Amino acid sequence: MRRSPAASLAILIGLVLLAAWAFNMLLGKRFAGGDIYAPGSSLRADPLGAKALHDSLNRVSGVRAERNFRDLDKLKGAHDKTLLCLMVTPDAFADGEDVDGEAILRFANEGGRVVIAMQGQKSDWDTVMDSAEERREENAERRREERKKRSKKKPASEQKKQDEKEKKESPKEKEESPATDKDSEDKDDYIRPRKSLRTMLGVAVEQENFVMTPGGALELKTPMGVGVEQDTLPEWHTRTSIKIDDVAREKWKALGLLGQDVVLASRATEAGGSIILATDSYFLTNEALYREPSTRFLSWLLGPAQTVIFEETHLGTLEKPGVMTLARRHRLHGLFFGGMLLFALFVWRSSMSLVPTRDDDAPSRTVAGRGATAGLVSLLRRGIPSAQVLRRGLEVWEHGSRQRSPAMQARIDQARQHLPSTEATRVPGGALRSIYRLMCDMLNPRATTSSAAPSLPSSLSKSDNSSRSNS
Repeated sequence: MRRSPAASLAILIGLVLLAAWAFNMLLGKRFAGGDIYAPGSSLRADPLGAKALHDSLNRVSGVRAERNFRDLDKLKGAHDKTLLCLMVTPDAFADGEDVDGEAILRFANEGGRVVIAMQGQKSDWDTVMDSAEERREENAERRREERKKRSKKKPASEQKKQDEKEKKESPKEKEESPATDKDSEDKDDYIRPRKSLRTMLGVAVEQENFVMTPGGALELKTPMGVGVEQDTLPEWHTRTSIKIDDVAREKWKALGLLGQDVVLASRATEAGGSIILATDSYFLTNEALYREPSTRFLSWLLGPAQTVIFEETHLGTLEKPGVMTLARRHRLHGLFFGGMLLFALFVWRSSMSLVPTRDDDAPSRTVAGRGATAGLVSLLRRGIPSAQVLRRGLEVWEHGSRQRSPAMQARIDQARQHLPSTEATRVPGGALRSIYRLMCDMLNPRATTSSAAPSLPSSLSKSDNSSRSNS
């Protein structure tokens, strides 16, 4: 029995859905663990991530934790917002490619609180940071390519005209003019590179390696009167320090010391915001919250914020706007699955007809078309016995030839004598053909070659004589 196309299509759709479910489960487990993200990401659930802090803040009444996947210049600071930047490497601190220093300072100047927790370890975490470094390099290369595309180069002809115009100008005019046309065009066409945190904040970071000893992590000391209690400070896992020059010393306040080195400092802004810089990020990770949580220090660090934003772009997790991003943002999942259903129905409609197919094993009720001759033969077989076919044919032929000579009438009478009796219902096929040929020879004088009549078959003569004697 042939399989129905609908059953085959249903099996195919079932297999596709099963494969999609298995693939979704595999990706779900991978994303749930978060090991594809960089260390310090709030999407990681392993010891190197900060997912525990993110989820814990969402359970606190009146506090909402968010993740930022867009450029920092799109964030707006406020007194009830805190921005967390975890695992900022010293290289990223000194370079504006990964972290936009201007956007960070603007967020604080608008009244927000910024917490910058650095990755100060130099060699112990190099292996785990390889993936993050590669992602940072890819983002940096992408930004450079975008700047090259947006920057326009002056044509040589315009540059030559500009040089001739500058030669004709007097020195006095050059001194009075604050900027030339070339400078103004360069300002419009050339995109300035981002300024780093080091440039905007006025402090430097000196990186130094730290190896864990049997004595454990390092213990911080806090100056008197800075607002941070000694027993609330967490243990430190790096010797990387903050170098504050004389110009920035008036703005920055040391909060945590390792000997004479500053490892925790803060800066206040005129709008009521603040920036806190720490050279360690371990106390914010999942492992630290499980082993030795410093809850009082974290409460002071985040401040009176109702919204805590976890910065993810500097870790390589950047949202690229597109159709699917808008669909997820506006929750158009139902429209997507509806389109998939319509596509499946279209494929089903194209692959088979909506009219039920005929079973091949069932007997056919249709009659095949035939020609006029085949129809006449079939009609004769059903309406006239085989023994009476020649008699009926002779009657029709005699009826069609009304004007006939006496000789023709005699031949007809002679041919009628050789017909089977009217009571006979069956005549052998060979005898019936012989009678037909004999009658044709009698009725067609031009085909008659001899005057003697052909002899009849013995079987037919006997049957004819017996029928006559009975009558």
